[in-house]
Amino acid sequence: VGSGKEELQAEAIAIFKLAAHYNILIEPEWLPREQNEVADYLSRIVDYDDWEMLHGGVWEELLQIKDPKLLPLVQGLKRTVLNSRAGSTIRKYTGAFSRWKQRADDQSGIQSFPVVPLHFTLYLQHLSDQAQSRAAVEEAINAVSWVNQAMGLQPISQDPFVKTVAAGLQQALAKPKKKEPVTAAMLRDLVDAAGLTPSLSSTRTIAMAVIAFAAFLRFDEP
Repeated sequence: VGSGKEELQAEAIAIFKLAAHYNILIEPEWLPREQNEVADYLSRIVDYDDWEMLHGGVWEELLQIKDPKLLPLVQGLKRTVLNSRAGSTIRKYTGAFSRWKQRADDQSGIQSFPVVPLHFTLYLQHLSDQAQSRAAVEEAINAVSWVNQAMGLQPISQDPFVKTVAAGLQQALAKPKKKEPVTAAMLRDLVDAAGLTPSLSSTRTIAMAVIAFAAFLRFDEP
């Protein structure tokens, strides 16, 4: 039992091991639809005035405009550009671009913006080596490409060398990796963590895990 996404599977196993080690029992809790709708709405809100990336490229020229009649149009244009993507996407791209910027700024001779394709491919290689995830590579390319477009520049994804490197990394990371199996020891830790008087929810979760292990997922014997 697990996720089809490698990074989520690894995170789930890491959380499970940590909880079992410290005798922490994790119980799922149902969230009412109305509460989930509120959380979804809040996650889509974007603070346009606090988005600091729109300061390079064409924005350097736009921010030089001092005519009071044109200033509202400049702010409106900023909102229009940010509305080209959903709020959740912008936040994801902001995080990915910030990680690239931090990595670039920490390296001698590497500039974070304007993005130099050769420098960026080194970062993609770093992501591939560290994260071992196609999604991480794709997210970085999409994020930096969108930021470039928002600055009025050519998206980094259109650079021939970036295209070649991205294709090579995607091919290398496409190889299936064996997931870590659930073991009998992990199930024993789960039972021990539940204690002598587990709740109905805990009992149900443990029973499902044991049955699934016995029926389908037995990899090694104790």
